[in-house]
Amino acid sequence: MSPQDLMINKSTSKILLHLLLLSLLHQITTAALTDQQLELALLSLRSHGYTLFPNAISTADLRFHLLNQTSNATSTFTLFSPPDSLLFSVDLSSTASHYTKSLFLHVSPSRLSMSDFRNLTAASGGTYIDSLVPNHRLLINNSLVQLNGTVDGSVLVNRVRVSVPDLFLGPDIAVHGLDGILVAGFDDKVEDTSFEAAKSSPANELWSAELNSPLVILPRKRNGKNRRRNAFPQR
Repeated sequence: MSPQDLMINKSTSKILLHLLLLSLLHQITTAALTDQQLELALLSLRSHGYTLFPNAISTADLRFHLLNQTSNATSTFTLFSPPDSLLFSVDLSSTASHYTKSLFLHVSPSRLSMSDFRNLTAASGGTYIDSLVPNHRLLINNSLVQLNGTVDGSVLVNRVRVSVPDLFLGPDIAVHGLDGILVAGFDDKVEDTSFEAAKSSPANELWSAELNSPLVILPRKRNGKNRRRNAFPQR
């Protein structure tokens, strides 16, 4: 093989390697939550007894939001699922907009496993993460809980215990089960996101963003018009 042929082969190899790297980079930058991943996550929730939250995701705008991130194709997510009984109570006692906001509050636009939470809170004891509700961040901190005579270190989200950590872990989505529910209107005062300020701030109380007053549970309407029936299994 002549020196000229060697030079041509080297140039060709460099071009092919460059094209391969560009292809891999394109795959990485366009990675996003897929419908298959989301379906597996929702199936895992249902198999662990969380049925209303995945049903609500499937029938609300939240599903479209999770799967159609045109402005940020690298989006990943963390879902915090509340128990069925509490989500059902919020469904019956709140307006449609407040209910939708509550659903979006249970989603963070980043994939965080339980080990990620522990790493984030290891130094300061607490930190904030974003939610899908504008100007509403979620406070993550640690707490010691006594269960059946043993002390267990738990992670809290807005003071609600993560009872089923790492319920589902996919490449672009993490799912955790909660003991309680996150209420829309939790005013985090994002101007000061330090953990010490959060502990001493009166903003830790639950407030209604819509009424600018303490959250009021409305009486159930007899005509049932305010109820989103497709989020609850029919008997």
